[in-house]
Amino acid sequence: MTGDSSFPFSPETRAEITRRFGERMADVVTGAIVRALREVAADAGKAGLPPEEAVVGFLHLCRDMHESLSGGMGKGGRLN
Repeated sequence: MTGDSSFPFSPETRAEITRRFGERMADVVTGAIVRALREVAADAGKAGLPPEEAVVGFLHLCRDMHESLSGGMGKGGRLN
């Protein structure tokens, strides 16, 4: 993650999210992602598990869910 602290992703990722969803939505989505990743890491630590592995597992799950949902998207990116 090479972005600034308010947007902890690369400039390329920031540009893509902003292009697709707009500046305000990019801020909302990014904030939610960062909070979720921190919570996953904290929960893993409390359970005695490696936080880094839990975060990677969470991201893999998100990717799999995205791929699954992408097949069911209709016009405008909304679920059918």
